[in-house]
Amino acid sequence: MLQYLSHRCIFTYRILLQTGDRTFKDLAEKFLPHFESQIYVRVAGSIEKTMEELTKCDMDVIVVDHDGTSVDYFETLNEMGRLHINVPSILLYRELDAD
Repeated sequence: MLQYLSHRCIFTYRILLQTGDRTFKDLAEKFLPHFESQIYVRVAGSIEKTMEELTKCDMDVIVVDHDGTSVDYFETLNEMGRLHINVPSILLYRELDAD
């Protein structure tokens, strides 16, 4: 059993998504694990929740859905540095249409 679990952990991709967009959150939580069963997705909507997730769980990457108001990529990077969290990050920036 232990061998199976350790083998499984090696091939699981752990993604933390920081977003304030509920629709994007719902799509990511549903789509990514269905697209690839070895993807584990956690979602955080605030910097506090993001840091909590990063300190309690080993993540392979953090994807920050930067909107400049509720989620700020640079604030997230600064806080990760302050807490000595060394996880690769991806900046996601979408310009939303007013239409």
